[in-house]
Amino acid sequence: AGQRDAVLEIVRGTPGVRDVTNRLTVAAPYSDEQLVGLVRRRLEEEIGGSAATLGITSAQGIVAVEGDFSDHEKVDKILQVVMNTDGVR
Repeated sequence: AGQRDAVLEIVRGTPGVRDVTNRLTVAAPYSDEQLVGLVRRRLEEEIGGSAATLGITSAQGIVAVEGDFSDHEKVDKILQVVMNTDGVR
């Protein structure tokens, strides 16, 4: 919202501008398919081969991860990696 507000202020302050209709949107940095690939690669780097057993999906930047692990530390690591991946909402 910060960039959008800054652009609106600049446009509103431009001489001759009488009205501003805001149709700006902020595009996601990655498609859902790209995001799934990015998350999978990051998980493979962090937790190794067990990342291959995870089901990973994304819808509009919201990532879901499914899998079975008995190690709570590994689950915490998975959540940390996913939540700190650029593009995940």
